[in-house]
Amino acid sequence: MLGVVVLTIIINAVQFEASGLAAHLPNLILCAVIGAALWLNQLYRLRLALAIIIVLVLLAASYPLLAMGVDGNETPRPSFFSSSRL
Repeated sequence: MLGVVVLTIIINAVQFEASGLAAHLPNLILCAVIGAALWLNQLYRLRLALAIIIVLVLLAASYPLLAMGVDGNETPRPSFFSSSRL
């Protein structure tokens, strides 16, 4: 996951080089949080590291729903409203 975020930062830096640090700040914060979770995992704090990553993923998935509403954004609907039975 950390590699994907770093690759995203590099691609954004090449594409939007004039946008400055403000455009890369969310990805840099994400790198710091993932790095902290990896560090906690190294210290055998697996539950805390997983909790941080799970909260991060849930916040990232729910932000479009909270910002635009359910009618404004249909993309994340399957992740929240799908059946858990297979």
